[in-house]
Order: sequence, then structure tokens, then C-alpha cells
Amino acid sequence: MNKKVLGTFVLGLSIGAVLLPQAAQAAERETNSGVGIGFSNDDANTVIPGPYDEALSLINKPTAFKFGTENEASALSSVYYQQVQDKQYIAVYEDRDADKQTSWKLTAKLSDLVSTTDATKKLVSTMTMNSANISTFDLTDQKDKETGKLPSVVEKLPDLTKYAEDKVTGVAKVSLEAGATGSSDIMVGTKPGSKGFAAEIRNVQLAVNSGQKDDTNGKQFTGTVSWSLEDTI
Repeated sequence: MNKKVLGTFVLGLSIGAVLLPQAAQAAERETNSGVGIGFSNDDANTVIPGPYDEALSLINKPTAFKFGTENEASALSSVYYQQVQDKQYIAVYEDRDADKQTSWKLTAKLSDLVSTTDATKKLVSTMTMNSANISTFDLTDQKDKETGKLPSVVEKLPDLTKYAEDKVTGVAKVSLEAGATGSSDIMVGTKPGSKGFAAEIRNVQLAVNSGQKDDTNGKQFTGTVSWSLEDTI
């Protein structure tokens, strides 16, 4: 089974380190996004370098999930909402020949959220998001006129068009428990053809379990959302 993983950072309650391709010829399928509170003012999205040519690859991810730096510690369960101005997307591009294309799925999992000052302190929490809004895009006009190959990286996602078919689906409510070993589906494709597919990541929330006031007061927590793209039968 072919599998690729990347990530998004989660800070202060936040997540993000990027894992580079293991081989120059291997399209990226795994990445991370940061999650936390207390992040710098990064762009909402990060383009993932290719190669994209003749591959199924991750091409874009949320740079980080930010939940603020001045939240009040509470003994009760609390929900924190992501602070972001621009739309965020996780995106896949399929450029393999038709006879080599498969169905695929993109999943995510959330690492432990660990205190930046005390590695023994972990935030018991669950992150939720909506990935049901799917759009498409095309990189055909960016192919080299002489070689016919796609570039190894694009500056940003091209214009998006609302996806009207049912071969690629997202999830209305994704739940990622911090530190859980299992992954949750973000986007699933059933041999949808050669093009790009982007799931808008909306309504991102972090629910912190009750009974943690003494452990959380005055602290910031960071972790990582790991994105994984793999072929399915």
C-alpha cells in the first residue's frame, strides 16, 4: 500500500512540523500541521513541494491551528475556537495515468498536546473540524510546454471550483482525540480522475476536558496534526 504523511502545527493550545519526502522521486503523502496557543502570524496555508507529476500527492495543508494565548484556565470543560482569518485547505492532486489510478483516502490524527515548559504535562482534549466542503482545481496550464511535466512546486493553490460529484467526499464532523493512536477520515476519493481536490477545513474547535485547571493555568501547549494520504483497494 502506498502511503504518504505530512503535518500541521497546533499551538498554545497549537500544532506543526513538515516531514520532507524520503526520496526525491516520491510525491509527498504525509505532513503535519501545528496546533497550539501562542503562534506567530503565519499564512493560513502552506504549499507542500512535489513532485506532483505522474503521482498522487498532498499539495496543500493548513499551516497551523491557533487557539489563542490568553485563555482563562478553568476547572470545567471548555471549548476554544480557532483564530484564523483566511480559509484553510488540505488538498490532494492526482496526476497518474488512468490505468494506474486507485481509490484513496486522506486521514488525520492529533498528537499529545504537551506543555512547552514541562513535558510531563499533557492537555486532555479533542479537536473537531468540518471537511465536508470539497472543491476542485487543475494544474494542467502549469505544465512545462516542452516536457509536458508539472512543476516540482506551485506558489499557491489555483482558483477553486465547487465540486458537484460524489466521487470525493469530506466529513461534516471530524473528531481527533489528543494522543489517540487511530486516525479519522478527512477526505475519501473513489477513483475520481485526474485533477486536484481540496477540502476546506472549517469550524475548528478544541474541547479541553474538565479537572485540569491546576495543570493548565499559565501554560501553553503544542502538538501536531498528522495528515496521511494512501491508496485504497
